[in-house]
Amino acid sequence: MAESEFPSFSHLPTDALCLVFQHLFEPSSTERAGLPLSEFLHLWRTARLVCKHWSEVLAAHPPPLHLDISTLPEAWLAWLPSLPVHTLRIQAGLDQRWTAAAGHDHHETGSAASGPPPGMPGPLAAQQLVAGLEGAGCPQPFWSLAPFTRLQHLRLRAPVSSRDEPAVFDSTALQVLGQLTALSLGAFADFKLDQLPASLRRLELAYDNQNRELSVPALPDHITRLEVLRVAKPGALGLCLEELSGRVASIDVHAHELLLGVTVADPKLIRTFERPYREGNFVPPHIWGDEEADDNSKHAAELAANHWLASLPECSVLEHFSLCGPASYSCKFMPVAALRQRHSLKWLWSVVRLQGLHNLYGLSGREMQARQQLFEGRLSFELEQGAFCMRIAQRAAPLAGPDSAQ
Repeated sequence: MAESEFPSFSHLPTDALCLVFQHLFEPSSTERAGLPLSEFLHLWRTARLVCKHWSEVLAAHPPPLHLDISTLPEAWLAWLPSLPVHTLRIQAGLDQRWTAAAGHDHHETGSAASGPPPGMPGPLAAQQLVAGLEGAGCPQPFWSLAPFTRLQHLRLRAPVSSRDEPAVFDSTALQVLGQLTALSLGAFADFKLDQLPASLRRLELAYDNQNRELSVPALPDHITRLEVLRVAKPGALGLCLEELSGRVASIDVHAHELLLGVTVADPKLIRTFERPYREGNFVPPHIWGDEEADDNSKHAAELAANHWLASLPECSVLEHFSLCGPASYSCKFMPVAALRQRHSLKWLWSVVRLQGLHNLYGLSGREMQARQQLFEGRLSFELEQGAFCMRIAQRAAPLAGPDSAQ
């Protein structure tokens, strides 16, 4: 075949070139959520240098981008949102080739659409990026997520908290991201979730080591159909499963201590559980208290635990609940009133915080598995070392009434 008979890739039609660019800028493997920024920059330059046609099509029709960022020149903060970024991951140590890329001279000029700004100012590290992000606990943010209107996946991981200045992520910064479906936040002392986008389907929250209080995350009312909720807490975590089971299909928890609030209708059962804590001068009953009241309290907690297991097959949405970490060896149960769940969990923690939750009544994954025969095959359990998983194998008809935990 003569040389002139080879196809000329410089004359590919626009729609074909768009497919080429989409494939070119995809992550190189399924294990990677995005391209390191230096790799993206190299591919962007290379594609634009092929020919004028490629450069024009790339500038006019940039493909969906999936980026891993650990450093970023401050001058790029205005340029990057002009691109169709669908996935943005900010985490220390993602980009090992940045130093080499930062040494390259730029010969490109022009608008943001035609290429990055000339020059390479000193890169901002991931910690600076997250700390400087609106909503990330910094009182004077230097950039915002609002321009990333097409963002679908966001992951922020960087050590931004300190004991003196704990970082609390404020979801107000996300409310304009109407296409966001997956959100992963880590290294924060706490989270304000009331302004999460309604489009969200996957949520991951990882607390840092600064928060030693009982954290009880709460989804806002407009989040009604999460596919996955993952929560990791080095210390004590509280969950109101009744609030989540009708809105989340899969709940994965990794915690050192887990306190589960179980809603019951019988106020007497709640008082029986709380009595030794309310009448013991805020000294836990295993140190000083009424032994009979202590035994009754443990029995009330056991009834709450059995009621929780029995009610799982009734959940309209929940299909899977897994627990990993030390809490899987004994998660704790507390009967609570419907309108005071979160308040009750935090009150109990204020009583036992010096000793922790390990002295409360709890069930291990193996003990829960032993109870599954009571639920007629509606629950299935998978046990591994340091973890257990419950699946709803068969939906149940509603229980006879709300007094089932009595």
